[in-house]
Amino acid sequence: MLDHVSERSLRPADDQEVVREMAYVLRSWPGTRSRRRGDEALARITAERLVDYLHLSGFELMKRPIVTDTTYVGG
Repeated sequence: MLDHVSERSLRPADDQEVVREMAYVLRSWPGTRSRRRGDEALARITAERLVDYLHLSGFELMKRPIVTDTTYVGG
C-alpha cells in the first residue's frame, strides 16, 4: 500500500510523462556530467525504449494524484 494514497486514486501515467521523468533521471545521474551535445537526445531515446520494454513486459505505469492541499501546518 502506498503512503497516504489509496490504490483507487492512482491513474495510468501518460507515456510522455514517464519518458520525460526517466530522461531527466538519466541526464542527472550522480557522478555524470554533460560532456556531449547529444546527452539530452540520448537520454530521451533511452527513456522511450525503457517505457516500450516495460509495456511489452506487462507493466502498467501508474501515477499518484496531484497534491492540491498546500496549507502550511507547523510553527
